[in-house]
Amino acid sequence: MALLAIAQESAPSPQPESGPDLRTRVEAQLRLDAAHRVDAASAERALDLLRSAREATEDQRALALIALGIARHTPARELLESQARYGPGFERIAAIAALGDLGSPDSALFAELVRDPDRIVRGMACLALDLGGAGSRVVELAAAGSAELAASARAALDFAREPHEHLDFHPGVLRLVLRARAAAAYGPVPESLAPPEPAATGQSDTPTAPVAPAAPESPPSTTGALNPEA
Repeated sequence: MALLAIAQESAPSPQPESGPDLRTRVEAQLRLDAAHRVDAASAERALDLLRSAREATEDQRALALIALGIARHTPARELLESQARYGPGFERIAAIAALGDLGSPDSALFAELVRDPDRIVRGMACLALDLGGAGSRVVELAAAGSAELAASARAALDFAREPHEHLDFHPGVLRLVLRARAAAAYGPVPESLAPPEPAATGQSDTPTAPVAPAAPESPPSTTGALNPEA
């Protein structure tokens, strides 16, 4: 669970020594988060990776699951629900986050997930419920759940309402990291990376050599993006 460890270690501390630079980087991720896009063709590519027998790392599979959520690819709902219930470690957490993006979360499934003994799973499930359109259920859990569940529900609600003020909520920071990396892996190439148009000089009819497309950037590093020591 490499990405999860990174997110837990790099989640900003609420203490003043966390520094303005760290908060600026996280706030930049928050501003960009709503702009992440994955189209249907790229969602199918993510599905192919998840369904294929070829070897893929846990991180690669987690990003593919998140991409399905960003795309709101409803044909993947059954697969995401299966991974949320039975998936190995980090893939399970990614599938829960993706179901929140997909919307209309299954009430029976999430009734189990919000009571999971793992606080990251529990917190991500509460956040996914809220973002998926079942915020009233999370409010109920915050008021009447067990002590651990109520704490997770309150933390998820706080992060969803004012993320800038609750950056110590690890599931929320982890979701930001995952969505940014999945959008980089499966989303469109930003306009700034598009190949430049050849300048029209009007001085010669001789065709010029085609301009090679710029190489796409590597997916953003979670270590540098949110690590206080970076």
